[in-house]
Amino acid sequence: MKTKLALILISFLLPVIISAQANDLNLSNLGSFDGEPALAVNPANPDNIIAGWMRLRIDRKMWIATRASFDGGASWGKYTFLPHIDTAYSSADVSIAFHNSGIAYLSYIDVDWSDTTATVFVAKSPDGGLSWETPAPVFHSSDTPDKPIDRPWIAVDNSGGPNDGAIYVTAMSLYFDTIYPHHVYLKTSTDGGTTWSGIVQVDDSLHSVGVLPIS
Repeated sequence: MKTKLALILISFLLPVIISAQANDLNLSNLGSFDGEPALAVNPANPDNIIAGWMRLRIDRKMWIATRASFDGGASWGKYTFLPHIDTAYSSADVSIAFHNSGIAYLSYIDVDWSDTTATVFVAKSPDGGLSWETPAPVFHSSDTPDKPIDRPWIAVDNSGGPNDGAIYVTAMSLYFDTIYPHHVYLKTSTDGGTTWSGIVQVDDSLHSVGVLPIS
């Protein structure tokens, strides 16, 4: 009885699984590394989706790549790449968020791994991810001794309240730092990402991971 039931379930689910796989689209089509993706849907137009990820290009540097869809993911536009500060830099840790108005914001790190000098940037797209304005610097590795530039994450206030449109970016201490206590930090923008507040430590001494040993 169990065997018959299992066969019935397999015969029912297999076409669904095959159909789902057939609808998957390869957005990167690259033989080397493409990873750590982010995805955001436009609340003003749910058919508009932006995908971003880390791409290893021919120059052996990691870049943030994006593509946009305006038909719910059935097809995708051209690749765009977020710029580096310098040719020696690599990028990582993309995060994307939309405001209810349809403006998209993207955060990422640009880093020189030779000395971990880095900046967290935020770029804005008013056209659903087809293009990105010049990124604005938010965090810099010199802001605090523990270099608050790791794993940035972005969110936008869509509440409709007095802070509607405010942009929030968090970042943490450089993950392999073994000298300073690790913390989570926040910066805020109330003018669409043009300028940013001073750095604020989110955690306190009672809720901090402290110094992380790296084995």
